[in-house]
Amino acid sequence: MSTASLAQMDALILDGKFHEATDNFCQLIRAGHTIPDLALHAMSTAAPYLHVPAHEKLLNTGEFRNVNYDHTLLGIRAGMHLSPWLSDVEKNLGVVQGMYYLPQGLDVWSQLECGFPGHYAREQEQCAEEDIGHELHCHFEDQEPLVEGSVDDRFEAMFLALTQGDKVTSYRIFLGLAAEPEQRHRLQDTLLFASIIDHQEFNSFRRVRHIGHKPIRARAMFDLADWVGWDRAQPFFYLGVPDVCNAPIFHSLYDHACFLLNLHFKGGQFELMEKNTAPLSA
Repeated sequence: MSTASLAQMDALILDGKFHEATDNFCQLIRAGHTIPDLALHAMSTAAPYLHVPAHEKLLNTGEFRNVNYDHTLLGIRAGMHLSPWLSDVEKNLGVVQGMYYLPQGLDVWSQLECGFPGHYAREQEQCAEEDIGHELHCHFEDQEPLVEGSVDDRFEAMFLALTQGDKVTSYRIFLGLAAEPEQRHRLQDTLLFASIIDHQEFNSFRRVRHIGHKPIRARAMFDLADWVGWDRAQPFFYLGVPDVCNAPIFHSLYDHACFLLNLHFKGGQFELMEKNTAPLSA
């Protein structure tokens, strides 16, 4: 008989004990818990500790260093998509692998200072095991939905907040709109657009850079919401939406594209979708 429990899994996750937490996760599957429910529970436990203040960190030397993006969303989403293509024996392996990584991805900011055991502390920073701390930090508190204003006004305010790096406002408005099923398609479009225009022209010779993770993680967030149901998906929203606002924010590539469009179309670029109806030639 399995002795595993959700409370035990929570404790193991928050202690960074990834082997034991994964074994507990597998025992709970065998005991009858569904994969989506377990993955949602595990992410709910970890979510407060999967944020960073920014994706750039100022060092004592006066230089910046890059701070990695949380990969736990991507791991669970990859396992979810892989499952239908595997045999009955193997179909849960992808999500289990995502679970194996989850405790190792907590509080990346502290891991870079050897403050919590995980992938970055051990492999990237080469912290000695005996020197690694065990204190987790929550870098962004969960929020309540903001529902005041018309739908159009809220979308406009959310997009502005996303582009200006206002985590609290954008996340609160997002939660309010996500609770309205008829707004969800527009909500996905708006958030994905805000995340994909946040890109610099090139990454070479940069410590502070974007590597495309904001839109990839936003897409993963929506896929996971569809998987578990939007009404239960707040832990995924809590991870994905505020991260779009994290520094560094670059709109230089998008600005360059807008400039070139105006240069060639003289304002007509805003009507291309309506006017350019002829088939493209070879």
